[in-house]
Amino acid sequence: MMVNITLDIGAIQLEALVNVLIKYEKLIFDLDDTVFSEDIFDYLSFKSIASKFYLMGDIDADLYAKKGIMQKRISRKYLFDQISPNINNDDIDEIVEYYQNFKCGSVLQNYSIRDLLKEMHSKGKQIFIVTNGHPIRQMNKIKDLGIENYLSDIYICHPLTDHQLKPSGEVLDKIGISQGSKDCLVIGDNAKIDGDFAKNRSIDFHLFKFPKAKIQ
Repeated sequence: MMVNITLDIGAIQLEALVNVLIKYEKLIFDLDDTVFSEDIFDYLSFKSIASKFYLMGDIDADLYAKKGIMQKRISRKYLFDQISPNINNDDIDEIVEYYQNFKCGSVLQNYSIRDLLKEMHSKGKQIFIVTNGHPIRQMNKIKDLGIENYLSDIYICHPLTDHQLKPSGEVLDKIGISQGSKDCLVIGDNAKIDGDFAKNRSIDFHLFKFPKAKIQ
């Protein structure tokens, strides 16, 4: 499946990231915009919504998807109400459910650091995913990325699960990370949420942001 947006994969400082990861035995990754580009997931899901619910052709669906990405960067609140082409849309709940259950397929792997996780796994590193988000949506992303075999465990933090949202360090207790542990690193794109998640346990944090798409 083609993705009609531009993403500069070369902008990622992968070599620098590898040099950091290699120093630790336990690697705790955020998911969205860390392991992969959330823009790609959103573009494909929004475009599918435009086609399914609004019967848009390819060009209009492309525009709807890009509008959705831009609106989400501004605010995620009532997102599908904000980008709906209809003033009175009775399908919003159904659209949200469709979005939560959407599957991209293996195309997501092309916009990810999947190979890096595979490399770290081959070196004997313990790799964990700790992500805030809807459990079905987040697990579908992990499956589409094809990274399950490289992970020691997955923690999806959401009111529908029994894991407290980051930056709470409750999940770190479940992983078995002690205060001030020197063999553990948290990697995430959000200095506040992911950074505080690590800081609360006095463990190291590495800020890593997957590049945003260039919307034309």
